[in-house]
Amino acid sequence: MNDARLLDIELFQHFADEHVRFCDTDALGHVNVGVYSSYFAAGRAIFDTMLASDDYILPIARIAMDLRAEIKYPNKIVVGSLLLRTGRSSFLVGQGLWIEGKPMATAEVTHVLVDRKNGRSTPLPEPFLHKLRSLGPVCAEG
Repeated sequence: MNDARLLDIELFQHFADEHVRFCDTDALGHVNVGVYSSYFAAGRAIFDTMLASDDYILPIARIAMDLRAEIKYPNKIVVGSLLLRTGRSSFLVGQGLWIEGKPMATAEVTHVLVDRKNGRSTPLPEPFLHKLRSLGPVCAEG
């Protein structure tokens, strides 16, 4: 992964604030690796909310995370999300976690557009692409 853009908080337009809870930590006092996914999910809520439809679902096909620094309790985390790329039937969301401006973790999440009726992936229709692009500039199309 290692997309340097994901370290630059200035590129992000959508943010969510999260707090590290004591129960998020392991026996060594670090945030458990599994909890990072929940922080990233909270950051993607804007995409899930804006793109919700009775016709489609947006399952995740892939998540890749890079943990860059230890996160400990207590802390306030800023989660940023941006649209990296659109494909034929999928789109890639880039994310970053920061504490006081320091990058702590990054992720790339691939969502696939699935037709609710037949349960199969389907090409991104123009109205859906329009909604998706309204969430911010896409960094690459493909």
